[in-house]
Amino acid sequence: IKSQLTLHCKMFVVGLLIIASFYGVDGTHQNPSIRCESGSLNLTDVSGGELQVCSDNEWLSVCGSSFQHASAAVSCRQMGYDSGYVKTRFYTSGDETGSVQYYCTGQESSLADCDHEESSCSYGIRIACVYKNESDPCSSGEMRLRGGATENEGRVELCTQSGVWSAVSYWYWSQPDAVVACRQLGKANHIAVPTSDSRSTTDQPVEFGGYSCQGTESSLSECTVSSGYINYYWVHHGYAELKCISNGSLCTEGDVRLANGYSENNGIVEICIDGVWIGACVDNSYRPIIATAVCKQLGYARGTKIENDFFMMNEEALAYVSLYYYYCSGQTYSPISCVHSHPYFGFYFYESCSSTNVLSVICCGNDTKACSFGSTTPEPVPDSAYYQLHFG
Repeated sequence: IKSQLTLHCKMFVVGLLIIASFYGVDGTHQNPSIRCESGSLNLTDVSGGELQVCSDNEWLSVCGSSFQHASAAVSCRQMGYDSGYVKTRFYTSGDETGSVQYYCTGQESSLADCDHEESSCSYGIRIACVYKNESDPCSSGEMRLRGGATENEGRVELCTQSGVWSAVSYWYWSQPDAVVACRQLGKANHIAVPTSDSRSTTDQPVEFGGYSCQGTESSLSECTVSSGYINYYWVHHGYAELKCISNGSLCTEGDVRLANGYSENNGIVEICIDGVWIGACVDNSYRPIIATAVCKQLGYARGTKIENDFFMMNEEALAYVSLYYYYCSGQTYSPISCVHSHPYFGFYFYESCSSTNVLSVICCGNDTKACSFGSTTPEPVPDSAYYQLHFG
């Protein structure tokens, strides 16, 4: 019996030693195949665990203060995975966390190769690592749209150097980036509308983002990446999305119309651009003057803005453009001459417009009573202000 107890005790001790080799003294999961050598990494849970770095023969939490998705992808590749992304950061005491902040672009082979600096830190980071999906292969730099209602819209995804489909961060995502993305997808003649999906967490790699395109590039890989994106202090959760709207033949360039109105002289203003009816979005201070310009183009003597709650706003336009009087050009003033545009890529398009900025008008003749609508009689903009503004 005594010998059996001795054997059981020895087996118990061996079991404790095995457990101790698998877990750190603080209870964190340690990969037994990874030795604590300077710069080596350990992940306590592949689906979303604490990232640790070996420093002076001790596992410390990697500083999470400025740790981005690109840094997570580099870390995961260093550990043998194909990509990864940030789950969340958490508060730690200073002596449990490394004193190095990392700023990776995503192209580095190890975390130590990233730009970094010594700094006090009180946050750790949790990341998830993934292998590429063999049933959904891709080539580095390939692009696709996923999750949209049609093949021409959805979440922008790019294939990483490791063959993993990655989302693009919504941070810095703008009109010139959308123009380049549509061109890369073979939709160069489409109306490019940048959209986004802001969220509190991420469930897939986000190795790309921070693009600062000019609008003339053939692919996003040719665009520069903003240093502000790489060095930002917090994680950019949320995905860049895109609409590539086919050019239509529904209307003549520059025409205007009033939609969703109760009669032909009132409604929400839409402008024809590339054969598609696009909603007009206007700053409140410019709405009266531009409303008059719209009505004059439609053949009325004058017009004025009205509040949008008169009309049904549930059917939004495919996209919106912003009209500002200081963008207006040409001696023959027309609303399309006031659309915000850029010499490289043309008009700025937006997914939506605040209901208070969607331009709604009522047009009428010289008789101001004809401008009354419902229980209100808005004051029309006098011709003197219109001509003084546009013709001096």
